[in-house]
Amino acid sequence: FEKGTGVYSTEEPYTSLYAEDKIIEACKQIKTIKPDIICIFYYNSLRDWTFYRLHETLAAHPEWWLRDNNGRVVLVGGDKTFPKPAQGMLVPDYRQKVVQKLWADECINVTRDNYGIVD
Repeated sequence: FEKGTGVYSTEEPYTSLYAEDKIIEACKQIKTIKPDIICIFYYNSLRDWTFYRLHETLAAHPEWWLRDNNGRVVLVGGDKTFPKPAQGMLVPDYRQKVVQKLWADECINVTRDNYGIVD
């Protein structure tokens, strides 16, 4: 499942959940039907999609944002079918060990905390 899972949900509780929660919920539903199916959780590592919970962490740490050679924050576009800031999305600065660790920890935690649901 990828970032867009449930992004346009109009019924509660799905309108208030982050993409991560919607992906986990979709995996749970699929596993109920077919327990041996493999559910893969997709995290976009290049764009800071604002519907991820992970966005809240990155947004709170401007020192983790990628900057160009002139010190300007790098902003990128994305899939036009998903909501995003008009000015563009942040890009994590993976040259920094702390950002690498944040990303790795998020991926490890979602599989560990949802063992048997997210593969």
